[in-house]
Amino acid sequence: MAEAHILTLPQELLQNIANYVDTSTGILNLRLTCRELAGAAFDCFVEEYISELSCFVLDPRRLKRVISITANPHLARRIRKLTFNFCPFERDYYFDINIAPQENQAQDSAAVSFMRDHTKAEFEKLGQSCFTLDASKQTLVHIILKSLAPYASCAVHVDSREPSLMQADQHIEPLSLDFLGGLLNAASRAGRPIDYMTLTKKVLLDEKAFDHGGSMIQALPMLQHVRRFTYARALGAAVHDKQELSSHLKALKSVMKHLTFLEELDWRPDLEYTLKRESSYLTTPDLQWMPNLKVLSLSSLRCPYGQLHQTLMACSPTLTEITLWGVYLKDLTASCTRLLRLLRAMPNLQKLWMYDWHDGYQRLGVLVPGDTTFTVFDRNDVEDPVFDSGEFIDWNFEHGLRFMSVRET
Repeated sequence: MAEAHILTLPQELLQNIANYVDTSTGILNLRLTCRELAGAAFDCFVEEYISELSCFVLDPRRLKRVISITANPHLARRIRKLTFNFCPFERDYYFDINIAPQENQAQDSAAVSFMRDHTKAEFEKLGQSCFTLDASKQTLVHIILKSLAPYASCAVHVDSREPSLMQADQHIEPLSLDFLGGLLNAASRAGRPIDYMTLTKKVLLDEKAFDHGGSMIQALPMLQHVRRFTYARALGAAVHDKQELSSHLKALKSVMKHLTFLEELDWRPDLEYTLKRESSYLTTPDLQWMPNLKVLSLSSLRCPYGQLHQTLMACSPTLTEITLWGVYLKDLTASCTRLLRLLRAMPNLQKLWMYDWHDGYQRLGVLVPGDTTFTVFDRNDVEDPVFDSGEFIDWNFEHGLRFMSVRET
């Protein structure tokens, strides 16, 4: 009788055993055991470490590491999402950092202290020049995107938000991340579009780059491939130079004019933008260039009703889901009634959530369908904060709109 041991088991059983191994450490050790077990653990390894990659785009070492992964077709074809970000920590794992706390120190505090010190050391190592995607980094990005070009199932994201408890934002000044033109040019040369893009006030956008002969002109057609776009708030120092801020926002308008195939837009500008009165400051996005827009989220707005009405009407035939959060409207009572009627008239709108509509003194109390006492209107109190739009609007009209004082809410 042949000697029985684990390697005599069928490959399917070995794969089932690998599914029960701790993916954070055990799966790596299992793959180092022998070739047979490495093969059995391959799917688990790929799901944990390869399927969703994030790359600190400012660090050439991280870019080269991703090149080594994407150069292997067996790994490259298994990548579902690649995110170029601006933080030294891996986005999916930084919350799992296990640091032994010092005496009288909580576990969470120990992890935050470690992240702060590590992030500071990484940025000091890279130096100020790291904020520009220079020719050498563009070449590395081009190699990565060229390797991913055959794999349409991989979504490429560019995310300039702070992912890790505000640690990196302390080291990145406003309007200092000069990467957009270089990254789009690299994508254009590689023939691999960017699927999802998030910009903030940390990103340098110069309106002159969009003029005839400017550095962004050749890269702009790549923006037509973006399907999801977010403009988000960023913590940190404010932009005090009005001319620089105006140039940034005018360039942002130029970017958005080329998002002609966009399907999802998440607009969350900084409060310092929305409180301005100058016409050059954006409070609502111009949606007339986005005829395919389906999902829209607007947050932290301060604008007259007419401007918000015009924004929503630009894509009213195609919108299927809308979120309106933190909207400041003058003449709140009349504006809310008119806006709800506008939303109810949209032919394809299916999902809706609205929260924190106010005028500084009173706030619209939102009724969740099934509730008649205004006790469950806070977003955090609702398991799924997006509702059937018709049911949501009809329920609120049926029970009458209630406006509560800000102090009451």
